[in-house]
Amino acid sequence: MHETSKERFRLAYEANYPRILGYVLRRTSSPEDAADVVADTFATAWRKLDQMPDGDEATLWLYAVARKVLANHHRKEVKRSEVMQMLVRDYEELIWHDPLPAVSAEGSALAEAWLALRDQDRDLLGLLVWETLTTEQAAAVLCCSRSIAKLRIHRARRRLARELERRGVELKPAAVTRHVQVGRAGAHPDTEAM
Repeated sequence: MHETSKERFRLAYEANYPRILGYVLRRTSSPEDAADVVADTFATAWRKLDQMPDGDEATLWLYAVARKVLANHHRKEVKRSEVMQMLVRDYEELIWHDPLPAVSAEGSALAEAWLALRDQDRDLLGLLVWETLTTEQAAAVLCCSRSIAKLRIHRARRRLARELERRGVELKPAAVTRHVQVGRAGAHPDTEAM
């Protein structure tokens, strides 16, 4: 781009940014969405600078671009919402489906403990339990070493165990960590249990 093209874009940006932002803010559900749409609008203007008219017509042209970007944004939001609803339905059927008429107290406590975990912990434990990945495979998904994955898994299991204990579910130490407690003399009881 020539220096005059950069200057032309800068002037159009400075003159129109507040208007385009206001237009988009009134048509999106969050400031973050508005920021994305405005950024895409001006990115399009930069790419198509040779098509952008001058003066007041530039403002109208930018509104038209913003309108198209908004339409694309709304289509993506609808699609994302449909996909999320489908995933939630499938997840609920897969995880919470219980052939018995009522969920046991322990099952309810498990559901509450699970939801109390951080997203990262649920994701990690889900890789192991629902996706049946090994520690090595989980490490590959996390893009980290096996030893770091083992540490993260250990910590996530400890946090789940604490959440279960808060809800009155007693766990056997081996059920939490899969460690056999033979030959570990002198270890602190809390570390053995976790």
